[in-house]
Amino acid sequence: MFHYPPHPVSKTKEEVWGVGRHTDYGMLTILLQDDVGGLQVEAKDGSWIDVPPVPGSFVVNIGDMLEIWTSGAFEAKPHRVKVSPNKDRLSVAMFYEPGFDCVVSPIPLDKTVLPVEKRVKKPSLPFPIHYGDYVLNKYCGILPGEKQ
Repeated sequence: MFHYPPHPVSKTKEEVWGVGRHTDYGMLTILLQDDVGGLQVEAKDGSWIDVPPVPGSFVVNIGDMLEIWTSGAFEAKPHRVKVSPNKDRLSVAMFYEPGFDCVVSPIPLDKTVLPVEKRVKKPSLPFPIHYGDYVLNKYCGILPGEKQ
């Protein structure tokens, strides 16, 4: 069965991954977690931080499109899900995404809003792009500059 992102190979029998390292494609993801946990976000130093479930709250992930449109003012953070060896995990996600034919290009930002030195550019992406092409290429693992 094909799965994106690919499940990483476990180093020990205790590590089982439900979803490997990835960023979300669209604008925002709103996630409701149960009490099992397992969601982790990657820190700037490459370490992984647990995102513990908080009753009555949602996790909000910034997606690739919001990062692109804001030239990195909002950054899509890589995350993954570790599976519990004793409990099933349930999460409910709402993905807010552009239409498949939406044309995507960074919005020109005034340097007082986001200084040039703080802007992040997705490497080697030819702007403008169509969101549908971006999703298909990312799903197939052929976007330039993407780390798996």
